Amino acid sequence: LQLSGRAQVATGGAMAVDAALDLTQTAAAAATAGEWSAALGLSGPLARLEAKVKLLARGQALEAEAQLRPEQPQPLSRLQARLQEVDLAPLSSRLPQTALSGSIEARLEPGGTGSAGGASTSGRAAAPLQLQIDLTNRQPGRLDRQRLPLESLRIGATGDQAHPDTGTLETLRLVLHDGSGPVGTVLGKGRWSRSGPDSGNRLELALSATLQELQPARLDPRAPAMRLSGPLTLSWSQPPADHADQPPRATLQTDLRGRHERQDLPDLQLQLQMRGTPERIDLEKLRIGSDGARLQAEGRAERVDAGRRW
Repeated sequence: LQLSGRAQVATGGAMAVDAALDLTQTAAAAATAGEWSAALGLSGPLARLEAKVKLLARGQALEAEAQLRPEQPQPLSRLQARLQEVDLAPLSSRLPQTALSGSIEARLEPGGTGSAGGASTSGRAAAPLQLQIDLTNRQPGRLDRQRLPLESLRIGATGDQAHPDTGTLETLRLVLHDGSGPVGTVLGKGRWSRSGPDSGNRLELALSATLQELQPARLDPRAPAMRLSGPLTLSWSQPPADHADQPPRATLQTDLRGRHERQDLPDLQLQLQMRGTPERIDLEKLRIGSDGARLQAEGRAERVDAGRRW
């Protein structure tokens, strides 16, 4: 490896920073492991730094620009990232092989009230006011083949500037793909909120999604060969950190219609309503109907043996 760089920090005034770091391979290393390089730059006053990162490796590229405010509770003020053919697999053996391209943009305000102190009047760091993610995956595939069954992802979220602890997921669009063709689309909207004193915030999440022609068997061969469509709602409540006796809670509700790939098999309708915690799951309603036949069920599952076995 070859490392080169420079750094200057002024000792007076705003303490201006000017730094650059470059990391490259030697010719011998590039011939055996493939060529790659990394560059990092920092500039501006210490209280508001502009950072630039550029990574290049075997046809992949990641470029990011960020504004950092190190002294604030929320140090990341702005982020813009661009990806080209990025593969997640080299980062961890548990991650799938991908070829992600697109952009990620996040804008965070230092405070929801416009204060110069960098936090809302309650002292908490403000939530993101804008988040836009637009990615495509050129190498989708099934998870059992160490691929990601995702062709494209689009997310748009906006926070409330007057109430920085609340926000809306305005756009969620996932186009699923198993490597041979599309296998369904997921559309959704949602909302999040935080409440409570600084010592512990309660987090509330809510998601309303619609499945369109989802083919689970093409994502996992053990799943039934049918096409699922219909609404799905999910909520999550995370209690404050200082309320250890209150577990997080989740609810799930669906009303799906399934159409079999085989023409000789009847369609079915699935209605499911359940809620749970890490220690208990309550199946409040399960109804499956198909060609005049009906199945209804209710149930409960709890952990035993110090919470390890169900």
